[in-house]
Amino acid sequence: MIRHRFLSLITLAAALFTGFPLVANAYQPRGVMTVGQEIASEGSARQIRGTFILENVTEYPLLLRFSPIKTESFSFDITARQTILKPGESIPVEYNGAIFQDGKWQINFQLDLFSEQEVLAGRHTVDVYFLVQGGRYQVASYEDLFLRPDVEEPGLGASFISREDTGVLRRAPDIKAPAMEDLLRINPEGVFKIPTSSGVGEQQIDPRILRPSLRLENPNLNLQTPLERLKAHAMDSLPLPPESTQIAQSAVRAQGRFSWKGMDNNLHSAFGWRVRAWRRRGSNWVKVAEDWIQSDGRWQLSFPQESGRVKFQYVAFNRFFTPQSSSGDTYRWVGPERSSVPLNHNEGSWYADTSGGAVRGLGEIYHEGMHLWSKLYWTGEINPLRDDSIRVFFPNTSYDCGAGDGIPWSCASRDGRIWLIPAHASRNGVMQHELAHQINYEFWNNNLPPNSGGSHSLGSCYTPGLALVEGFANFMVFWAQTPRNTAPSAGFDFAVENPTFACTTDNRNESWVAATFWDLHDTHGDGNDNLWFIHEGATPGIYLRNGRENSMADFHPIYRNAANDEHEVIIDNIFRQDNIIP
Repeated sequence: MIRHRFLSLITLAAALFTGFPLVANAYQPRGVMTVGQEIASEGSARQIRGTFILENVTEYPLLLRFSPIKTESFSFDITARQTILKPGESIPVEYNGAIFQDGKWQINFQLDLFSEQEVLAGRHTVDVYFLVQGGRYQVASYEDLFLRPDVEEPGLGASFISREDTGVLRRAPDIKAPAMEDLLRINPEGVFKIPTSSGVGEQQIDPRILRPSLRLENPNLNLQTPLERLKAHAMDSLPLPPESTQIAQSAVRAQGRFSWKGMDNNLHSAFGWRVRAWRRRGSNWVKVAEDWIQSDGRWQLSFPQESGRVKFQYVAFNRFFTPQSSSGDTYRWVGPERSSVPLNHNEGSWYADTSGGAVRGLGEIYHEGMHLWSKLYWTGEINPLRDDSIRVFFPNTSYDCGAGDGIPWSCASRDGRIWLIPAHASRNGVMQHELAHQINYEFWNNNLPPNSGGSHSLGSCYTPGLALVEGFANFMVFWAQTPRNTAPSAGFDFAVENPTFACTTDNRNESWVAATFWDLHDTHGDGNDNLWFIHEGATPGIYLRNGRENSMADFHPIYRNAANDEHEVIIDNIFRQDNIIP
């Protein structure tokens, strides 16, 4: 029976992801909300004093702790470094600071939220915007500084910044380095009875079951399995085959390196971005080649030699997800036009500055998404691709995700859209959390538990369905970012190893659901958790391939059945320890 379920879901994942109403189902967890700000509209940039007002939207008291912000360009501090905020209570938080340089400034306050037992229970960010000219500030908004009509849309035909090619680029951390084209080859998935281990006499996994080899045929050939039957437009993102031996011998071979500058002001390789070559033909520009940018930032293109000007374009786009502006434009940068290029052309090293302006944080969210995709494919053997790339609207400055309070937030909807507010680009794990929702929707064919959407917080109890889907999305951030032999100290905003701050009633809390997933996955023991599935993709794989259940308790017999017979009691203990079953 279980084998039948898994096989049917492999077919299910290939279904078209269209025709569903636009309903925002999954929201970023809310602990506190910024409900107001008070500050003089202008003044000395060396003497800034203001207040933001925070409201506790949970059902439990929170201890708020603040850290000072210090850079070469500005310094800000909170008057009271910590404060208690009761449920439903609002309090003013005073700050003071100084900005030492003229320009447009986004000041990002990071708040840690703790329970009464001083267990990490979430995080919150507050953004304050200033325009500084001649040593005086004016209070502004994100829209004022970066999104007004007189501000040029990032990229879109403008030249970007060149730099000396030192031969060394900063690599984006924590990403395995596959060839990008391999991520687009479909992986035959087959997780049935998955060996477990309790640390004694660990079994060896059968590679024929869980590590099938990738086929290495030309990806443009006619593909047969359900997941391989992608739409024709999907082929546009695959490497271009040589047109003929004669053309290949007289083709331009271009190479270069591309990076993005992050909010840390460092350069990072643009892993998974697209590079395109355009040729001027008469009055039109025609795309003549396109390929991936590899994990070290290098790229290569080959296209026929002919007369006409050439330029190279870089696009933040991939088959898994596509960041877009609120108007639906992709983010793209184009280099200088070349009157001609030799047969062997080195374009040199270039980078897109995503450290400020309307694209502030774009590099970070793209990196997070590529990290998750790589980990899913190469470690989890789960391919999250669908027929249409997930649309990520960033920065979201207007949509409140259907909450009705008018406060922009981050969320995912069942028709393949994600909204991310500017502050969440610097909030670790938000992009991966929302992508995890989209993966969940795709594998379950949008067949979700009842009442599984809406606003929520990490510590409160809601419906079992909401706890299930949110708990899975929370867990996937830990799964992507944390080695399984460690106890995460932070990760996605809370202490997943033992979220004692959270409600324990009737498996209705997302943090305890995430803790259960983590205990099934990690090799770090705590309490009754001394078991793990040997294959690192087993815990998310069983959940995704099983299909919809209405609560985490419904997954108890499913994970129990997937384990070795001698380990079934330990599965019981994990679910009981994490308040899922009595």
